[in-house]
Amino acid sequence: ACRWRATDDGLRRVRVAPRRNERPSDYEAPRDARCPFCLGAEADTPPELDRIGAGQGEHDGDGGWLARVVPNRYPAFEAPDGEHEVIVESPRHTERFTDLTPAEATAAVRMWARRLAHWRDTPRYGYQLIFKNEGPAAGASLAHTHTQVVALPDRPSTPQPRLPAGKVVVTANAGFIVGAATAPRFAYETTVYAADATHDFASLADDTTAVSDLAALLRATITAVRSASGVDAYNLMVHLTPDGDSAWRID
Repeated sequence: ACRWRATDDGLRRVRVAPRRNERPSDYEAPRDARCPFCLGAEADTPPELDRIGAGQGEHDGDGGWLARVVPNRYPAFEAPDGEHEVIVESPRHTERFTDLTPAEATAAVRMWARRLAHWRDTPRYGYQLIFKNEGPAAGASLAHTHTQVVALPDRPSTPQPRLPAGKVVVTANAGFIVGAATAPRFAYETTVYAADATHDFASLADDTTAVSDLAALLRATITAVRSASGVDAYNLMVHLTPDGDSAWRID
């Protein structure tokens, strides 16, 4: 359901999703049920939409996998108003993206790109958002590391800026840059973006070297921010350019 909320610049449309209140939580009280995201519990999730096999193939014969995608059981958006998916990022019960193996982290970022490409090629959805809430203070309810994907018919009325502005370069590798805001909106605000402003995030689905480089840089960046801040929780978002070209950034 949609509602209107008053803001300083007028009315803004917001979405109310009562089913989100039904989500189980790993942090409020111990749960007796097994983790639905672990290897062997695949039947506990909605039917699988996509996977990257343990051998980096589409579907390995032994059932092994590194990343898999399922519909969100408690969606904020449902067709025709949108789609809401979960990318499970390891068959192991690990709670941190930084604890993923290099192969798992690479498969996770590759799947981000693959789901973006899938929804971008679906005519009825014109905007996509990839986001991660890690830790209860960041809004996570399930501990097993995962990322969420939302596809919407129309882009939000207040999209993010096209490219980072006012950034100090902190580190970089062959294809990607980590920047810190000179006047951050909040403490430890950090941005990762491509050195080539025309780089298409969806291309990471098929670029083995680039996706591995980005995954490694993300793991190092998150580790550094956690160490500097002393806070074991964060929100990560992949912002896609709203005007249709290929620019992107990760905050």
